[in-house]
Amino acid sequence: MCLAGWVYQALVGWITFIFVKALITVGFAMLLAAMARLMLGQAKCRNRGVAILNAGLAALIAIGATHYYAYVWGTDEYAASAEVQAESPGMTGSNVRTSNGPWRYMQGRAEIGWQIDGDKSPITGFAVWAIWVIEAGIILVAVQAGASSLTGNPYCEACDNWADFRMLKLKVTNAEMGSIELICMATSLDDVLGIAKNYTANKDNTFVYAMTCCHQCSNAAHLTVKTETITRDSRGTENTKTTTLLNNIVLDAGNVEQVKMFAHRFNATVAAPVMNA
Repeated sequence: MCLAGWVYQALVGWITFIFVKALITVGFAMLLAAMARLMLGQAKCRNRGVAILNAGLAALIAIGATHYYAYVWGTDEYAASAEVQAESPGMTGSNVRTSNGPWRYMQGRAEIGWQIDGDKSPITGFAVWAIWVIEAGIILVAVQAGASSLTGNPYCEACDNWADFRMLKLKVTNAEMGSIELICMATSLDDVLGIAKNYTANKDNTFVYAMTCCHQCSNAAHLTVKTETITRDSRGTENTKTTTLLNNIVLDAGNVEQVKMFAHRFNATVAAPVMNA
């Protein structure tokens, strides 16, 4: 993450366009979120609190690294300036950092500010601090969201593996949207699967059934049900809205067979995981 922070700080220091910098900040936050999710996934972290805490610490380290790199490069640039060299020949960034720590540098940087437009006054003081806080907030929220989303995924304790092998993804089009409430209130798997028997002429509505299980066994099977609704604006541009109705319902062996029979009615293929020897 420190390496990612180095690249990020180099880019935002080099690019002068504020909107491009904002996009780079969002991209950096998404990259850190993906890295945190990958590392926690490899560590097989299933506790949401632990995941959020570790992701938050990692994000703070990355944020601190970006400011430290800015501090080092800023003091090196200052020491190498013609003005400073004329006054103190041989002055280096290390000499400057000996008497000026990161916090003092940030205070000075906020006072000097950033020149966004050559014809306008620079952004200084409170505005600089506010931008730094917003930047840190975007990174923290993104990383913690990525980490917490991982802990909601099914896990097979028997095989010590994430149960994310996709056995089935079935889309049932022309679904009756008045049945959404019935799915949300369903008390049995029969009710959930039975909704797909109801059709209307509305092709813009779709029920999506996804069943996952462990990569190594048929246990830890789960079912998620979503809806996809297509809407059109005044120019006819289509937009698809996806809504999760039921998320990761735990299935036993009998339930899995029910879902398989349901899928066969629609000629859908149900994949099988690789079984343990």
